[in-house]
Amino acid sequence: MVREERVWRMVGVLRFSIEGVHDSYIVVISGRWIMCDTGDWDFKLDSDRMGRAVYAKLITSVEDLKRAIIESYGLVGMSVAVEMSYWLGFRLVYFGT
Repeated sequence: MVREERVWRMVGVLRFSIEGVHDSYIVVISGRWIMCDTGDWDFKLDSDRMGRAVYAKLITSVEDLKRAIIESYGLVGMSVAVEMSYWLGFRLVYFGT
């Protein structure tokens, strides 16, 4: 329940921040989080997939964002798990779909 609540807060903020803007994009970076021996987390970019920019105006939900990510990487019709994270202040928020 808490995870879902955070997800919808993120989408609410996202929708508010692009309201009235005609050409906005969300930058999506493919990679994985790795925990170092020190306990710190480090993001490793997937050098085969790299990053994409998805058109933000058409995204109104987490499912829309997930669909846009899958389309931008050419993975439509494939069985893939989309896991997303973003920085909120000093806290990393993670959710899988």
